[in-house]
Amino acid sequence: MKPKLRFGREPELPHFDIVNRETLTRLIERALGDKPVLDADSEELPAVRRPSARKWVNKRFGKAVQGDAELLWPFTPTLAATHPVPEWALRKLDRGGELWWFPEHDDRPARRAFEARLARLAGWLIALEQVADAAIDGSDPLFKRKEEDAAFARRQLDHVGKQTLDQAEAAAGEWDARLSKRLAEREPGGDVAAVQVFGNGWAVLRMKTARALDRESDFMGNCIGRGGYDKLLDAGTDHFFSLRDAANRPHATLQFKRGRLFAMRGRANHSVAIGYGPLIAAFLNAVGKSPDGTSTIKSELTEAGLFWDGKRYGGFDALATSTRKLASGAWLKQLDRNFRIEGWGGRIEAYWNPDGTLHVTQGLKTGLRHVTALLDSFDGISPDGEMTEAMLRQGWYRERGRHHCVADRLPSERREVFADGDAIHEGRLGDGLPRLLVYGRRGQALALFAAGRDASHRLYALGLKPQDGDAALSANLARFLTREGLFLADAGLAAKIGVMWSRAEKAWLTIGDFVERVNRRVMTDDLRVHALIEGRIIRFRLRWYSHVVADIAVEPVGGMSPFHVVAAVEPTAEANRRAILIGLNALGLPTFHERLAEDFAFNRAARVYQSSREYAAWLRSQTAAPTPETEFA
Repeated sequence: MKPKLRFGREPELPHFDIVNRETLTRLIERALGDKPVLDADSEELPAVRRPSARKWVNKRFGKAVQGDAELLWPFTPTLAATHPVPEWALRKLDRGGELWWFPEHDDRPARRAFEARLARLAGWLIALEQVADAAIDGSDPLFKRKEEDAAFARRQLDHVGKQTLDQAEAAAGEWDARLSKRLAEREPGGDVAAVQVFGNGWAVLRMKTARALDRESDFMGNCIGRGGYDKLLDAGTDHFFSLRDAANRPHATLQFKRGRLFAMRGRANHSVAIGYGPLIAAFLNAVGKSPDGTSTIKSELTEAGLFWDGKRYGGFDALATSTRKLASGAWLKQLDRNFRIEGWGGRIEAYWNPDGTLHVTQGLKTGLRHVTALLDSFDGISPDGEMTEAMLRQGWYRERGRHHCVADRLPSERREVFADGDAIHEGRLGDGLPRLLVYGRRGQALALFAAGRDASHRLYALGLKPQDGDAALSANLARFLTREGLFLADAGLAAKIGVMWSRAEKAWLTIGDFVERVNRRVMTDDLRVHALIEGRIIRFRLRWYSHVVADIAVEPVGGMSPFHVVAAVEPTAEANRRAILIGLNALGLPTFHERLAEDFAFNRAARVYQSSREYAAWLRSQTAAPTPETEFA
């Protein structure tokens, strides 16, 4: 049966410039198989070998991240203070551009789904290559079936570069269905022996023959079969076990070397899922084998949520060296440099970095209140760079040695108090980190920002959202931004908080005040300008009495000239194009849009926009014609 090949192009996605693209590349390369060999006697660990397949994965998943803001963080001063920034990123920041950060660890659902999809497709490609390239013994009773499977795998590999991610997942599903059908055909009873059977139908089986290793390798996508470990099995120095479910499907592969636990891996050579930890611990304690001291098994156990205390295997519940209650009400369990916080319906996993900072690997988004309680319970311990950023984005700051959330308590330092009683409060997370600016009203936080300390004094929006249509907030923030000399790093925030940068006055104004000044420059009561906010676009609508004659769309781009005209829509009548000229000159904003450059030009000498015909006539009247311009000086 031939595979159902489906080809196509990914849908067009937005493009976000990522400062630390190398972090994404490392994540993808780890999934494709770039880990070192565990043992000099064994073959290389499983990996996607074909350059074309590796290139396809890097390209498709790289585009998926660059087009999905849910997988990224806006690049802020916190990250700039704690991570190296490439030259190209600094240049873009100086021009007022937006940059994004791909976090090393991220507990959000979008990231978990992304990594699961990456692991799934990487495991599929590894399995395809192993089956496609395997040498098949002509005397094997399953020779014909294996030949068919190899041909099927080669066809899928030949066409993978033409597929989208969705199409590749459909092809992987076809492969899994085919493989599952073959599994029952390839394992005679003498190839395995049950070592421990659990009450739920799961079991740990010992694999006794090379044929059993081949079956495990086919399903798990690892290198245990196809001759990779046959010599070790025949020599009797190594023993191999498989955790199987009630349908005899493998979920974890364990290797013992000279009587000690040497390796433990999940599908596609990834970590064993934490959910299998209790079953594996029960098996390991039953056989009474300690971990090998020369391999990476201790880190593999930790990744599966297991620890060895010198006598027994277990999780935090069984092996925690200390348990105590935090101020937040959750229970803290500590084992060496590893921590688990639980007791409120969720769980947090954390560890100390070698530099003494804390990093959370699981549960940060839902358990930040308990993480800050953990930090407050230790002296001299601070969160690492990515955790600091996550805390800022959720409104946490440090004051007088303790962490607080602005939802519960505004910072005590007032940066500015406005006439209506609203105030800007300032908090800090540490030396060298940005200021946390909180817009408060009657003790409640309405908007949350971080003010950068770089040369351009950018303001970054954080977790809380300002209220739409809040005229007082817009007016007060416009005055504060102007006095502080701050610009918006995420210029799309301007539309959300209702402010505009006026080039003429070199000040921030509310959009209402900006429109009022524009109408003064129009100098006619017949033609009026109104502002509409659509996402990050501010649309200026020109009305001639009650008739809409044109729309001029303005997009925030950041920097010292934070707004550009990006579109002008009008009926074909000449009178409407004249209205656009009036509007462009009244707005006083630059444009780089090609269509606008075709219809209109900026006369630098007269400092006005003109229609293309008017500008061409003016050029002919000059003895030395200057170059057409489309931007205000």
